[in-house]
Amino acid sequence: MQKLRVGIIGAGRIGQVHAKSITYHIPQAEIVAISDLFPENAQKVADDLGIPKAVQDYHEILNDPTVDAVLICSSTDTHADIAVEAAKAGKHIFCEKPVDLTVAKIKAVLPEKESVGVLQIFAGPKGLQKHFDNIHELAIVIPLSHEGTSKPTKFVQRFPTVQSQKNDLYIIKPQTSKIVANNMYNFEIEQYPSKGLNSGSGLMNQDFKLVIESPSGKYFKLNKEDNSKPYGLYSLNIKCQELGLYRGLVIGDSGTSWYVFAQWECIGSTVAN
Repeated sequence: MQKLRVGIIGAGRIGQVHAKSITYHIPQAEIVAISDLFPENAQKVADDLGIPKAVQDYHEILNDPTVDAVLICSSTDTHADIAVEAAKAGKHIFCEKPVDLTVAKIKAVLPEKESVGVLQIFAGPKGLQKHFDNIHELAIVIPLSHEGTSKPTKFVQRFPTVQSQKNDLYIIKPQTSKIVANNMYNFEIEQYPSKGLNSGSGLMNQDFKLVIESPSGKYFKLNKEDNSKPYGLYSLNIKCQELGLYRGLVIGDSGTSWYVFAQWECIGSTVAN
């Protein structure tokens, strides 16, 4: 029987768990490639498990016609976007939880020209599922449907800079790539630890900041909803009056540098996508 050829996107903790599970417990499948934003991480996992190909750009896996399926184990905020790309590439998809925090973006994972689908969620006690022989039971099935004519939509552009990868930054609003000048917008970003609260990832730093940079270079600080927690919601309400690019920036390098994590284009006419 021909083995299922699998590519893994993300060589962090959960990516390594799945890579070992497939390598040691799933004889019907083989991992043929693994990618990670930090290529040394992908290479280490490849060397340890005998995976023939390690790359930095996950598109190399999606564009490989010999790869049958992909496991999306990258940072949580990238799950939906990569799933859409993988579906368009004709791959079978296993996506780590959550797909996204918004139903609208989860719906975007539906294959092109499909208006109905289901989201299956499997659940069980943490730590008991070691491989696919004892997969958790199906806990809930959520129907997804779309009515009417849908226009092609481009979501906000993300940038995988080093500092932004140390934080799971969920963009709640605005999610579209374009915004319209002279309108009020709520910028809402949820911040969570990418490796846990005690990982030393920088989230315990009281100097952590997020700002929106206008096209002319003005900084608008996002305010934290609950200062008693080392994570949570940051928000800002501003009128976007300048045409051009508004960028989301996260503080880094002990407070001496800013790193871009998202970008919106402000235009002077009705948003088309």
